[in-house]
Amino acid sequence: MQTGKKIAVVLAVLLFTSTHISAIDFNSLKENYQRGENLFNELLAARGRFSRGNGCDITYETKGALMGLEFKFTCVCTDECTGLREVQIKLAQDNSVEYCLRNLFNRLASRGEL
Repeated sequence: MQTGKKIAVVLAVLLFTSTHISAIDFNSLKENYQRGENLFNELLAARGRFSRGNGCDITYETKGALMGLEFKFTCVCTDECTGLREVQIKLAQDNSVEYCLRNLFNRLASRGEL
């Protein structure tokens, strides 16, 4: 089972066991889900900054979220000099960062910014 699906299953089990099954309060369920997602992102979200040369920095940030029935990672990469931004949504955190940076560098190269 993929990591995203495992995380989604764990979140779903925690959410449903933390509410009263006899009378599900969807506002309570939503609050519990948001608390779990916030905790997950505080513990495992990745942020970083590195230089690409010429005094320009690239920043990236990943966050996880339940999308449908799967837990997916969204990565946002930004070139600070040009303002170019790339967004990738993937099932694995590492893949989201890798594809985000690759696409951003391809866009920079096509503009002659590298």
